Amino acid sequence: MCIRDRYQRRVHGDFMKSCVEEKRRSVWCKIPIGKSELIPFVVKHGFTFHHAETDFVMLTKWLAEGQSMLPSYVTHQVGVGGLVIREETKDILVIKEKTSEFAHLWKLPGGMVDNRESISEAARREVFEETGVETEFLSIVAFRDRERFRFEHSDIYFVALLKPKHSKIVPCALEVAESMWMPIEDFAKESLMPAQKRISDLTLFILRRVLEPGLSIKQEMGTFSFTPENFESIYQGKISKDTFYTANLFRNL
Repeated sequence: MCIRDRYQRRVHGDFMKSCVEEKRRSVWCKIPIGKSELIPFVVKHGFTFHHAETDFVMLTKWLAEGQSMLPSYVTHQVGVGGLVIREETKDILVIKEKTSEFAHLWKLPGGMVDNRESISEAARREVFEETGVETEFLSIVAFRDRERFRFEHSDIYFVALLKPKHSKIVPCALEVAESMWMPIEDFAKESLMPAQKRISDLTLFILRRVLEPGLSIKQEMGTFSFTPENFESIYQGKISKDTFYTANLFRNL
């Protein structure tokens, strides 16, 4: 029996009948790239595309009455910027990208959060990849939500406060044109975009509220930032590692 005939039995035969009898609300059909010739056949039997990855396509069929209530695929992309501040010299780690429409501007090192990666892990990784500076994650200090960005999806950008473990910069030759430790007040003058302006305001606040009086960022910023709490939870029978960020102002409630 050819693979098409086997799918004929499964998709349009006993399996689908049993789904209806069991009053299932929907059916998911995952087709690997090696069997992609089956896609037109499955679509012919009422399945619609849900999402695709590099090695498979996922289709669904709504069996219950009314409009489908299945969740859509990923609707956001998540990025992170590393706010790396040297307390002793009151400066901030910045870069200029090689290929970007904003390549002429200084910005925080950072990038996209990878699959199965936490925000704190992504912040440390991106800063190290772009500048060679290893850091310690302290907290989330801000985030921005942008509607209808790449592929018409929302974009969430987190700003992570990081403490450098050393000062030596080794810029990524592929992505970074320049990298330097810039005085915080100079960075504020460089910030032209609205989000960058808010980040520069934040760094000036840290400078004047914490650094100039000779206080510790790690201790004093606690009131104004979000620190992580790690725990495990169970979703669909699988254990997942969650990170819950709470504004420190409310942590003692």
